[in-house]
Amino acid sequence: FARTGSYLYRKGEEVDSIFIVCQGEVACISEKGSKSSKSRREQSELCTSSKGSILGDIELFNDMRTFSTSYVVKSSECVFLQVEKGQFVELCKMSRALYNDMRADASRKMDFLNDRFVEEYKASKRLK
Repeated sequence: FARTGSYLYRKGEEVDSIFIVCQGEVACISEKGSKSSKSRREQSELCTSSKGSILGDIELFNDMRTFSTSYVVKSSECVFLQVEKGQFVELCKMSRALYNDMRADASRKMDFLNDRFVEEYKASKRLK
């Protein structure tokens, strides 16, 4: 369970589990600025995930040690199923079909997010 505005995880945090959204909406955001900066970091929403979405799968399937984006709760109440990394790996070993489907989905999401990052970068260059 999480409330609006709370983070599931932030860019740079260690990947130790995935989250499956059971209720509510979560925004995938890009954050600019230094973590150590006391000023508020600039944020832009890349996409919204809702019921049935899996968060953190891109990082696990690509052997990334830290999260590449941040996810913040967008709706009034969200409910998640959290699956630890080891359990996730075991589930994928038990079902090759599940592994293949989830890997393909993670690959599509990664392509989409990469396109959004490029769009955001181009837009920021035009504004300068």
